[in-house]
Amino acid sequence: MKNHPSLISRFALVALATGGLCCASVALGQKTTDLSPDEVRRGSLVATGSKPSKAEKAKMDAEKAGQPAAAAAKPTTMTKMGAQDQAFLMDAAKSGMMGVEMGKMAAKQSKSADVKNIGNMMVADHTKANSELMGLAKAKGVKLPGAAKMAKMSDANFDNAYLTAMVSDHQKDIAAFEKEAKSGVDPDVKAWAKKMLPALKSHLKAAQAAQKKMPKAG
Repeated sequence: MKNHPSLISRFALVALATGGLCCASVALGQKTTDLSPDEVRRGSLVATGSKPSKAEKAKMDAEKAGQPAAAAAKPTTMTKMGAQDQAFLMDAAKSGMMGVEMGKMAAKQSKSADVKNIGNMMVADHTKANSELMGLAKAKGVKLPGAAKMAKMSDANFDNAYLTAMVSDHQKDIAAFEKEAKSGVDPDVKAWAKKMLPALKSHLKAAQAAQKKMPKAG
């Protein structure tokens, strides 16, 4: 009978220890269920010393930044036009509009049938080319300059001045279009530049031929 108290004490200690473990397990279980799946996953990664994969890291970074994980994990594939392509489109637009305006002047002010014909050809061809260029630039998100404003040319010696300008301008244009067709970045812009070269070379030959017919000054 004297041993009963000690046995009861032992059972009590065991019961208290078991109850404490159960309470601890319940408390831990409660804490775990309060965590989100991502927090549990990150905790397990830290506990085991494992590093997250690139996809996991991208998702975690996206969640911190408040961005959709899919957008963060997906690489950007958009390619930008080269600086040369954009500069070419701008210069081609200026040159094309100037060709139309000067062609109108030639058709109106020239005294030579050849020069008038060249002027009308410039208006027709460059108007069509300008329309194509505007569509191409719009598709590429490039804003072209506004309409060209040409200074009036004097009627005196107009034909020689006009043809000289046409020869010089078309030589520069051909060089620029050949450069773009060869070393441009955007395939659509390169293709358009190559497409326009035959017409530009035809304009140059016509201007040079008419220039040879002009009487020499003084």
